[in-house]
Order: sequence, then C-alpha cells, then structure tokens
Amino acid sequence: LIDSGCTDSIIDEAFVRQHNISTKPLPTRVIVSNADGTKNHTGPLTEYVTLRLTVAGRTELMDFLVTGQREARILLGHDWLRRTNPNINW
Repeated sequence: LIDSGCTDSIIDEAFVRQHNISTKPLPTRVIVSNADGTKNHTGPLTEYVTLRLTVAGRTELMDFLVTGQREARILLGHDWLRRTNPNINW
C-alpha cells in the first residue's frame, strides 16, 4: 500500500515475526503521531528491517520501521515516493 501521508515506510510486526525477518535496533526510538497530531496507540518504534523491494522492475534495498499497525503488511511511505518518484497512472 502506498501512503504519502506516512513519513517513513513501515512493516507490520506480526508479518515480520511470522516470516522470521531479522530486525535491527533503531539508534533512537521513533514516536509515531497520527494525522490529527495525537500519539499513535502502538507506542514508540524501536526496530527496523532492511528488505529487497522490487517495484515495476526496479530493485533496491530499503529500510522499513517495524510497527504494530495492522492496516497493511507494508506501507510505502513518503520516503519511498521521494526516492523513486514513480509515474502513477491514475
């Protein structure tokens, strides 16, 4: 799922655990805020994963913050949009 309102790309913690994906500690905890400015119920983020991502034939290594959100397994955030500048055909 692509979410331009999500500052960083994220991955669901349950998905990470289910697939035995190795995590790394973040150098500093990340406080997650919702669109309305309230703090997210999942609490601060403390881990990330690096995955190989292929979209439209382009493959790259990308970091994803591990979060307890369950809206989608992976959200490609604003960081991915800026990095790849995809041509979206609406």
